[in-house]
Amino acid sequence: MIRYVNSFISVIIAFMMLILWVFTYKYTCFSLIFPIISLTLISKNSFELLKTKKICNANCYLNKNSFIYTLLTGRIFIFIFSLVISIIITTSLFIYAITFNIYDIIIVILSGISVIVLYNKYQNTKIFSENVKNIFVKNIAVFTNTLIFTIILVVININQTPPSFIDNNLLNTITNASKEVYSVCPFNQIISKVTMELQSIKWWIMVKFSINNHNEAIKIIVWLLFLISNYLVILGFSKLVLEVNQIGEKLWNNKKQMSN
Repeated sequence: MIRYVNSFISVIIAFMMLILWVFTYKYTCFSLIFPIISLTLISKNSFELLKTKKICNANCYLNKNSFIYTLLTGRIFIFIFSLVISIIITTSLFIYAITFNIYDIIIVILSGISVIVLYNKYQNTKIFSENVKNIFVKNIAVFTNTLIFTIILVVININQTPPSFIDNNLLNTITNASKEVYSVCPFNQIISKVTMELQSIKWWIMVKFSINNHNEAIKIIVWLLFLISNYLVILGFSKLVLEVNQIGEKLWNNKKQMSN
């Protein structure tokens, strides 16, 4: 029972971080604490996975005394690589949160609940070695969950009316989109405007080329961009929920040990 309560609380905490960011990013730089905490947790998840995979692959294919082995398994290389990936994921998640509608909120919350259920289910698997089991189970749960809810999110988005900032002219579209975000915090202002402008370009291409263009290759590229942007949102929230959940479980286990 406690495990289910902890799981539910994890989803609420992760979602509240997004909501608090949405309501505070315009007024204070302190709002950056929410993306920074999320970036830290997502980076931890990415670092653990990359480190384990690279060490496993390097041990299988490379000589331990070689320079390439040292480079690929070095903490600095893995840290920088995982940090770059995590920044992209975190930025996508928090900027997307600014434009949340009711359908997005429902999908994101359901994806958080789903990833916890998948994680608990996959814990019973006997496929992985015990020393790497938790890392791979977490990321299989994240991958499966992200795949399912990305498809759902895309289907919902393509059946909605395009954003109001879309114009026949690309420059007007970018200008309209940049006006929809504002912050007194310089850093928030720059990041939110640049990311919103990039999203407006994505939407403009999506609307113009997917409908009016008969070139199948261009249509495929446009849809891939749309899929990737939605994929990063669900991926980020799934990773965030699992890391918050794991912290909650550790705190609960430590409390039980102290009481015993």
